[in-house]
Amino acid sequence: GQEVTISGERFGQVVEVQLRERTSHMGGTMHSEMHTDTNSRSSTSSDVWATIPITFLERSRNSITFTVPQVSAGQYTVTLRKFNNELSIASSVGAGDFELPVVVSSTTGFIGSREGGNPLILTTPDSSFGFNVTHPEQNALFISTLPCEVVDVSSHQLTCLPGPMSGRVLAEYWQLTSGTSGFPAIETFSSPDIARFEDSVDLNWSGDGPGEPVRGDYFASRFTFYLQLPAAQNYTFELFCDDHCAVFVNNIRILAADFPQTEYVTTRLPEGQQQFVVTHTEDAGAARIRLRWAIGTSSIKDMPWHRVTPVLSGEPMAISVFVNGAEAVQDCPSQQNIPVKLPTSPDNAWESETVDLQGPTCSYIYSAYRTPVLAAPLPGIISSASPFEVTGLFLAESMNATDYEFRVDGVLGSIDSIVHGNSTYPTLMVTPPPLPAGKWPVTISVAGFGYAAPVQQDTQSRLDVRYSLTVGNPVKPAGSFWGGFEVEVPGWGFVPSDSDGSDEYEHDSDEYEHDSDEYEQVMSLEVTTSNPGFEATVVSATDSLLTVRFSRIVDHDTVIAQDSSSRTVGWRVKVDNTGSWDAGQFQLEFDPTYTPFFTSSPSSLVSPDTSGTSIELSWNVKARTEFEALPAGAPSNASIELQSGPNLYPCTAATVLSSAVEADQYTESTTCLLPDYMPASEYTVWLTATGTSYTLGSGFAGDKLAVPITITNISHTTSSAAGGLTITLGGLGFSTNASDVVVTFSNSALSYQGFVMSASATSISVRTPRVPEALEGPTVLDVFVTPSHGATPQPTGFAVTFDTGITPRVLSVSPNRGSTAGGTTITVSIDPDGPQLDGS
Repeated sequence: GQEVTISGERFGQVVEVQLRERTSHMGGTMHSEMHTDTNSRSSTSSDVWATIPITFLERSRNSITFTVPQVSAGQYTVTLRKFNNELSIASSVGAGDFELPVVVSSTTGFIGSREGGNPLILTTPDSSFGFNVTHPEQNALFISTLPCEVVDVSSHQLTCLPGPMSGRVLAEYWQLTSGTSGFPAIETFSSPDIARFEDSVDLNWSGDGPGEPVRGDYFASRFTFYLQLPAAQNYTFELFCDDHCAVFVNNIRILAADFPQTEYVTTRLPEGQQQFVVTHTEDAGAARIRLRWAIGTSSIKDMPWHRVTPVLSGEPMAISVFVNGAEAVQDCPSQQNIPVKLPTSPDNAWESETVDLQGPTCSYIYSAYRTPVLAAPLPGIISSASPFEVTGLFLAESMNATDYEFRVDGVLGSIDSIVHGNSTYPTLMVTPPPLPAGKWPVTISVAGFGYAAPVQQDTQSRLDVRYSLTVGNPVKPAGSFWGGFEVEVPGWGFVPSDSDGSDEYEHDSDEYEHDSDEYEQVMSLEVTTSNPGFEATVVSATDSLLTVRFSRIVDHDTVIAQDSSSRTVGWRVKVDNTGSWDAGQFQLEFDPTYTPFFTSSPSSLVSPDTSGTSIELSWNVKARTEFEALPAGAPSNASIELQSGPNLYPCTAATVLSSAVEADQYTESTTCLLPDYMPASEYTVWLTATGTSYTLGSGFAGDKLAVPITITNISHTTSSAAGGLTITLGGLGFSTNASDVVVTFSNSALSYQGFVMSASATSISVRTPRVPEALEGPTVLDVFVTPSHGATPQPTGFAVTFDTGITPRVLSVSPNRGSTAGGTTITVSIDPDGPQLDGS
C-alpha cells in the first residue's frame, strides 16, 4: 500500500515496473488481512516478485510513482521494462533498492547456558510481515555475531538454538593509514572495520591480514575475552607478536612486546572472572600474535581458550534478525530485575543475580547461573552400545527423563534412568547411539537451561567421546580364484552406508562447525596381496556389519590351470578419524576348489536382436559338498552375465539341463535366456556359482561371445567445413545409450570425433565436427563407429566430404547496440546467394 517514486532518465517508453528480489527463495506472510500468504507465485522470471503495468502508474520522463503490491518481507530492487522488452539499470550502486522488514515484538527463553542450546523464541505481531515458512534458510538470527541455528518457523514465530559462547574471543580490526608508526592507544578505538569472533589469541596472518576491508599491512587489532581464574595466585604471561602488542587485565596494562622479542611478566591476579584485552598493530610484512600463560610455578602452555568468553557472563547481547535479507525492526519491551540466579544455581562472585533489559533492542543472556556442569569426565572410549553414567550439576529439579537429552554428533541416545546420588549431583544412566569409530561431539541438554559444560577443571574444549573400531572374523572362509563373491564381517564402529551406497559419514552438529574436518568420517578398506587385480569394496554397511565384495579380476587373459595352488589375500578396515587401521588383518583364501570352470562355451556368434535366444554351457566346481544334484528344469546353481567394458547384461532364467555330484566335483549343464537386445561387441561370459551355504564366486569362459555390427546407410555424404550437420547412420547393433557410441571421421592424416546426439538399436544421429583443413579445399574423411562401450572401432564403408562450398556465411547482426540489462532482440543475416540455414 505504500507509494514509491522512482527518479531517473528516459522513462518515456517504460510500460512496466518489476519488483525483483535481491535474495533467492523469497516467501513469508503478508500483513494484508485479505491475503495471508505469498509463498507461491507465478512469473516468467524466477526473480521477478511482482509486475506493475503502466496503467497503474503516474509517469513522467524522469519519474514514476507506483503503489507497492502485496509482497513478503525482504530486499527488493526496481527494474523498468520498455515496450521493446529492454530493461533499466541503476545509475549507482543501491539506486532502486528498498527493504520491507518484519517487526520482532517479544522473545522467550532469552537466558540460557554459556554452552548454548536453550531454545530462543522470537515473535512478530499479526499486523507485521511474517517469517519465511517455505524457505526456512532465508530466516537468519544472530546473537551479537554468533549465528543461532533456526530449528522451527511459523508465520509469526521463529525458534533457534544458540551456539556456545565459551571458546570465543571478540576480535576487532581497523585499517590504519599507510606508513603509520608507533603504537596508538588501540584500547580506546571505536567503530572497527571488522568485528567477529576468533577461537584464540594465537593468530598468524603471514602477509594476508584479517580480510577485507583490512589489508595485510598497517592494521590494528584488539582482542577482548573474559576468563574465570581458579584461585588468587601468581600467573605468568608470555607475549610474542609482529610488530607491536600489549596485554591489559581489568584495564591495567601488564605487558608489552615488539618484534622480534618475546616478553614475560608474572603478576598476582584475584580469583574469579577477569577481563583481558590484547592490542596489536602491524607495520608491513608478516603479521602474528600469540599469548600463552603459566599458573603458579608450572611451565608455560597454551591458555585454556575453550574456557574464555567474549563478554562478561550475564551481560545482555543484542539480537539481530534477517528475513529474506532484510533486517528486522526490533520492538522488544524494557524489563527490570529479571532473576537470573535460580535456587539450584551455584554461587559466583562476578555475575549479577538479576538483569535489566532495555527496549526496543531484543537481547540474549549467556549465564553461568543457567549453565549445567558435569561433575566427572565422560568415558574415554566407547566400544559397544553399553550404558554408562553421567553425573553433573544439572540445575533442574526434575526427575523426568524427558527433560534431558543425550546426543552424540546430533544422534539421539537414550536416557535410561535418573538416579539422585545426592541432591546436588544427580546421575543419568545413558545409552550411546551406534556411530562410526572416531571422535564425536556430545551434547547433554537440560530443558529450560541448554547444553551442559565439561568438568570445570577438565581440559576438553567441548564434550566429546571416542568410539573404537572392532572388526570380527569373516563368515566366509574362501572363494573363487577369480573373485566375484561377497563376505559378511561383524564388528562395531563401521561407517553405515548412505542411501546412495557411499560409505561416508559427515557430522550434523552445527555447533561444532569449526571442527568439521576433525569430525568427518570415511571408511577405508585395504587389500594386501602380492597378486595384482584384486579389489574389495563395501557393498553395504551398518554400524555392526560390513558386506564386502571382492570384485572379479579384470585382467584374466593369463588363464590359471585348474590345479593351481590357492593364493591368500589379507585385508583390513580403517575409519579415517581413528588414525590407524584396525589391529586385525584377516586372511581370505582365493582357491581353485571354489572356482567354477567352463567345460563348454556358448555359440561364438549371435545377432544383436537376441529376443528369445538362449545359450547353453557346461561347468564344474571342486567344492562338491556345497551342492546337491538338481533335476533337469530346476533353477540353476549359477547366475550368468555377459560383460563388455563396464556394462553387464544378465542372461536370465538360468535352468539346469543336467547335473551330478561326482567323486571330486559338481558338474552342471545350464541354459539361459539372452537379453532382448545386445549392442555389437565381444562379450566375456561370467558364471557365478552359489552353494547351499554361500556364494563361491565367479569363473569365465575362455571364448568370447561375438555380436557383430551391421551398417546399411548414411543420410549425408557432404558437410559444411564448419561442421554442425546432423548425419544419421542406419543399421543394427548400436548401443541405445548415446554416450557409449563413438563416431570418428578420419583418413591417414586426420581424425576428428563427431558428437553423438541420439542412439537406438537401428540408427544413430551424429553432429559433424569442424574440419579446419577443409577451408583449403574439399576433404574426404572415412566414417568409423564404435558401437558400444568396450567394443572396437568398426569401418562403416561410408565417407563424408567436408566442403566450404556448402558453408553458410554471416553478413550482419542488427541492431548492433542494446541495453546493458539485456532483453534486446537481434537479427542475424545470412548471405542469400550462399548456402542457407536449415531452420534447426
